[in-house]
Amino acid sequence: MESSQNQWKAPAKGSPEERKLIDLFKSFSSALRKIPLYPESHPMVQESILKLFTGIDVFVTEHAELAIDTLDAAVLICGQQVEALQAVAHEVTHDFKKFNVEGIVFKRGLTEPELGTCLRILTLKPEQIKEKGDIKQVLSEAGVTHVHLTEVKYARITDDEEVGKKGELSSEAAPPALEPQDIVAQVADFLGGTSNDVPRKDMVAYEFKQHARRIVKQLLKLVGPEKAIEEIIRFIEERFAIIGFTPEEQNGFVEKVRKEIIKVRLPRVSKRAVEKELAALRAENKQLKENLRDVDARVQQEVVRATQALTIENKKIKIEKQRINSVLRHVAEGLIIVDNDGKVLVLNPAAEQLMGMSKEDKVGKHILEGLREEQMVGLAKDQQHEIEIELAGPSAGTKKTLRASSAVIENEEGQTIGMVSVLSDITKQKELDRMKDSFVSNVSHELRAPLISIKKSIELILENSKDAVPAEMKQFLNIANNNATRLTALVNDLLDMAKLEAGGMKPACQTVNGLELVKSVFEMLGVWSQTRGVTLVPEVPVELTFDADPKMMSQVVTNLVGNAIKFTPRGGSVTVRGWQDGEKVKISVIDTGCGIPADSVERIFEKFEQAKSIRSPDTPKGTGLGLAIVKEIVTLHGGSIRVESQEGHGSTFTFEMPQRHEVLDIRD
Repeated sequence: MESSQNQWKAPAKGSPEERKLIDLFKSFSSALRKIPLYPESHPMVQESILKLFTGIDVFVTEHAELAIDTLDAAVLICGQQVEALQAVAHEVTHDFKKFNVEGIVFKRGLTEPELGTCLRILTLKPEQIKEKGDIKQVLSEAGVTHVHLTEVKYARITDDEEVGKKGELSSEAAPPALEPQDIVAQVADFLGGTSNDVPRKDMVAYEFKQHARRIVKQLLKLVGPEKAIEEIIRFIEERFAIIGFTPEEQNGFVEKVRKEIIKVRLPRVSKRAVEKELAALRAENKQLKENLRDVDARVQQEVVRATQALTIENKKIKIEKQRINSVLRHVAEGLIIVDNDGKVLVLNPAAEQLMGMSKEDKVGKHILEGLREEQMVGLAKDQQHEIEIELAGPSAGTKKTLRASSAVIENEEGQTIGMVSVLSDITKQKELDRMKDSFVSNVSHELRAPLISIKKSIELILENSKDAVPAEMKQFLNIANNNATRLTALVNDLLDMAKLEAGGMKPACQTVNGLELVKSVFEMLGVWSQTRGVTLVPEVPVELTFDADPKMMSQVVTNLVGNAIKFTPRGGSVTVRGWQDGEKVKISVIDTGCGIPADSVERIFEKFEQAKSIRSPDTPKGTGLGLAIVKEIVTLHGGSIRVESQEGHGSTFTFEMPQRHEVLDIRD
């Protein structure tokens, strides 16, 4: 033990070693309390023994042995005092006193079963140990060789509680033949279980009559103040029965012990302390009342201020509502607002008139509720995600066409809470478009025949009169022939556009090889590209095939490649790239030309639209219908087309469509 004391040094304050030592002591105390309460095989008992053994084993492996001694109220480890352990010292000193042990030494070689046996012996009742001898003998017989105990004999010095001298006892009340010792301590020792020397019945009765509180105080010191009253009472009843008290006699003493325990445990409060506490409470109560009045006044002020602010805000909202209602009433377009469930929230007079509805009948109801089927003639969506609605007109055989532009209403969290639709009466506009298309179609048909005649006549003159026609006249004839060719192309484009819009052109789909399609277009435009110094590059895999009308697809690729050649300067290139993307086929026409201005990109697919700002003097003029025809044909095949361009850096036209698809009517 000397060597371990010399080798081991108290750990630094707050160090991990100090923390481990504190945990070890807590495990020791916890194991001593759990073992008497649960069976040996209980998981809580086994876990507490294992935890304690692990801590002890780590210590003795390094320092050979762990010596724990008690000195007054302090605990020593290997002869050294550890300040941090004093917070849990009272538990250890109480346990040691309870087991009549002054110190314990755990030596290297200790096993977990040996530690468990030792702890169970320590928790035996004194009379059980006394029957077998002393505690060292019991440990030895149990095979515990790596744990040594130092026993002490319990002694108590009573300075101010010495028995016998706070007044003379009458000869009638005094118990017979009292020994010259601390009788209170003797009674308390027996009742607390630290002594098996049974005191006389009359002596116990007398001491309880004279010194009940002193006995209870001593008793609590022995059994531990943390134990519950009922646990203490049950133990005392057993001890009273051993002394020889009848159950009736026991009840009187037990009730007295119960009352005294409660009195001892209650904190002592002086009258002055109570008065002081009451005065402090009164002052606090007064301050709280003043604070409450201040808070109430501030709350009233805030309520008034908030009410005024709400009144002003309410007036603003009313004015804003009146302004909005005024705008809604006088706006020429119809306006319908519905919530997320499709119920109508707002319906302005224009919308009432256009839809033939009444605001009183529709607001708060579903938008489709009460709508007559005969009102709805057709419904279609265009590429701008607008809706065109055709309604039956006021007289038989007439129609009213509306355009509904819708937008989703979202809250601050981005959740959809409704939709707003603006209705426009485009009946007249649709009629004008129809008349314009009819006029263009009729004029195109009427012009086609004379143009072909003029063109053929000029070609015939040029072929049969090569030497007879003067050079100047020949130049004029060539100019007339070129213009006739341009007019013929314009008329053909107009007729194709009219047929596409009227649904007169339907694709005859068959399997088309992408590479062969591109090569045929390149052969047709190859001479022209060479004269303009533009290189044509095909980048289409040979296995790329899709369902389409070959003539229509050839017109699409021809128009796109022709435009690319037209706007690409000498030395540039036009690349056609094709690939399969899932169930779709995509084809891009990429040029290194002058590009398209940003303000023309969105309108580039409209009829007669040309980006004039990018034209150069030698750029051939077009009809402005080529890209519009391309878009209609691609749409007819169930596809779409887009353009990416930056002015001065070329353009990329990409169209995509299903590889295998059903043919759709443009009017569906």
